Amino acid sequence: RRSHWCKVYLLEAAGYSNEPEESTGGHGKARPKASVGTGERSGEHRERLFVRRASRIRGGRGPRRMEGVGGLAGAEVFLAGGMAGLLSDSLMHPVDTVRTRLWVQDKVAPELRYRSSLDAACKISRAEGLKAFYKGYGSVVLVTPVAYGVYFSTYEAAKHSIGKLSGAGTESPAVHFAAGIAANVTGQVAWTPMDVVKQRQQAVKDQPFKGLYDAFRTLYREGGVTNGLLRGYSAALYTYAPFSAAFFAIYEGWKVQVSKLHRSLAVSGATEARLAPLTNSAGGLVSGAVAAVLTAPTDAVKTRMQVGSQYNGKGFLLVAKDMWKQEGLRVFAQGISARVAWIAPGCAVTICTYEWFKSLVHSAVA
Repeated sequence: RRSHWCKVYLLEAAGYSNEPEESTGGHGKARPKASVGTGERSGEHRERLFVRRASRIRGGRGPRRMEGVGGLAGAEVFLAGGMAGLLSDSLMHPVDTVRTRLWVQDKVAPELRYRSSLDAACKISRAEGLKAFYKGYGSVVLVTPVAYGVYFSTYEAAKHSIGKLSGAGTESPAVHFAAGIAANVTGQVAWTPMDVVKQRQQAVKDQPFKGLYDAFRTLYREGGVTNGLLRGYSAALYTYAPFSAAFFAIYEGWKVQVSKLHRSLAVSGATEARLAPLTNSAGGLVSGAVAAVLTAPTDAVKTRMQVGSQYNGKGFLLVAKDMWKQEGLRVFAQGISARVAWIAPGCAVTICTYEWFKSLVHSAVA
């Protein structure tokens, strides 16, 4: 019954109907027809009517916000993104530790010598034990749900807003590209402090902090907000804004093409929003791998800036120039395999979990 009345009120708010059908309330009393007179309602009057009736249906809690995020309430997108990100980062954290060690050896930790990702994993396991792979995990648990929640909420809102304002719609690759950049700009505000703490813990054998509170306090004492907590924020944007843009453009295109293939093969219920989990995972894996390779050199520079004390006060381009002069172009290729092994499966898990949770919420509110 509630679903019926919600649909009626939404139609009324859009101006499609003036009088809903009679229905029965929860206590068996007949619900009266809306007496609205004649003529068209003004937009303001329709909106007030929708808010009042939606609030009555939901027990006075106000209407469920549906705009801007493709039919999902902002809180639900935030929750879906947070859950997806935490699961992904938890599973892939050991690979991230190997990637960090490869990119900071020689300069930050000269006592560490690794020939490859596999060699690094074996040496870390033998010298420090399996728990070493989860160094820095505390900051991930604390910050990741918030960061991913903000990230996906911004992406969904930006995708629909940009698509509407530009007239290109929500299926345009350019819209996905721009929305991916917007999502990263906001998400990195939470990710950057987490990355600095996490990578400092991952980069060395010893524990550089006494705990999470001490870690964030130390960063603040070193450089305040800009040069401490948000150290490397601009470098992170150079790395992950293009990554997010490329990932979403490729992934959204993948969804559309696979849906068309399903429809051509007469596969029942195949739409972009309800692709099988395996299909979503495959799309996330491929999109993540391509985007990871394209942005690996900038990630190497970002990691050096956030971990190496000798780079304090230096900008992104200056650090990249120093790395090139001292170590050659090969330094930008170190750890690419570890980066792909970390990011691609992580993207697969993240996007699959996110899409699954979105479809679950759609079913619950339908």
